[in-house]
Amino acid sequence: MISETISGMALHTDETRLLVGTYYGMLQVLDLTSTKPSPHEIGTSSISESYRWIVWDTRQSLYW
Repeated sequence: MISETISGMALHTDETRLLVGTYYGMLQVLDLTSTKPSPHEIGTSSISESYRWIVWDTRQSLYW
């Protein structure tokens, strides 16, 4: 999930998603309603990453 230092977090208005920003330039969107652990992440939490944006100073932003 998140491997950098968190710079901020915000709960979406519908309270189903958590947006997490990092100092590295990542914006990760976590699904708080997921019922199964992600097969691509280590841990037992059912919260899974829906998608992320990577924002660089010198390159075009990347949707992942």
